[in-house]
Amino acid sequence: MKNTILPLSLTTTLLLAAHSLSAADTTAIHLAGQKLGPQVKTTAEGNLRIAPENPLSTALDLFEIKSPQIRGESFVIEGEIRYADVDQAGFLEMWTHLPAKGDLPKVQFFSRTMAISGPMQKIHGSSDWRSFQLPAMIDDGSKRLPTKLDLNLYLPGKGWVEIRNVSVRSPYSITTPTAPATADSDAAPNNPESPSTDKLAGLVGTVVGVAIAVTAMLLYRAKRNKELRQMSHIDTTSSQK
Repeated sequence: MKNTILPLSLTTTLLLAAHSLSAADTTAIHLAGQKLGPQVKTTAEGNLRIAPENPLSTALDLFEIKSPQIRGESFVIEGEIRYADVDQAGFLEMWTHLPAKGDLPKVQFFSRTMAISGPMQKIHGSSDWRSFQLPAMIDDGSKRLPTKLDLNLYLPGKGWVEIRNVSVRSPYSITTPTAPATADSDAAPNNPESPSTDKLAGLVGTVVGVAIAVTAMLLYRAKRNKELRQMSHIDTTSSQK
């Protein structure tokens, strides 16, 4: 059975920073104990450090989490990141892998940190330690849980990145703000608490992303039902002859 890859996350990327995380299970990820990708090193403090000798043409594998402890339909990978001298905007990326179930095929979708500010802010310039979040929601009614999560980094130019205190939290609840967020000219660009109108984009993106996933699955089911009806018609015609 072929895997289905859905581009959920240009949509999911922008900002679930406006969402509040409810009481949830948190699983800390021991970074030094992970099987790390190429060009990924660990520091004496146990942080991950990435300083590519050459710009990356594709996303760099950091590590994978097999059989993550997820409960419910929503979860988030969060942690802290710092970087310096990043001359071209990059991002963190999480791939969520869902198993096949019944008529539903395997599905993979991604989340990326590509917002202008907040914990889903893109990686550009220099920043001291700040929080990051990569959220995801499985809202197709299948109650499937991820079999694996992949964490990647895309860094197309010069610079270095460090990551620490990574954990997986689930579930989380979405809280819609009572009033639209407004830009604050005095807020620091990389301050996760700074309000910004771009923080509403992630909520819209997530809704669109889930709609794409559900639509793809409905189309798959419709195609299969059509094929079954055609086969039934052929069998009926053959028996009449």
